[in-house]
Amino acid sequence: MEKLKLTAEDAGKALITLKEIIDTPYSVIVRDAAIQRFEYSFEIFWKFLREYLRVIEDYHKLMDRVYQHLMKEV
Repeated sequence: MEKLKLTAEDAGKALITLKEIIDTPYSVIVRDAAIQRFEYSFEIFWKFLREYLRVIEDYHKLMDRVYQHLMKEV
C-alpha cells in the first residue's frame, strides 16, 4: 500500500510538470519538452495503475479467503 501511495505522489508531480510546460509559450524546445514530459507522465501513471490493480486484486483475494473461512464456521 505504501508503494501505491508513493506512486500516486509521483504521478501527481509528473502531472504538475506537464501542466507547467503546456502553459509555457510555444517554441520547438517547449514542444520537445512537452513530448518528453508527456511520455514520462504516461509511464508514471501506467506504473500507478498496475500497482493499484495489484493492490485491489490482493484485497479481493484476501476477502475471498475471509468469506470462505466465515462460511466454514456457519
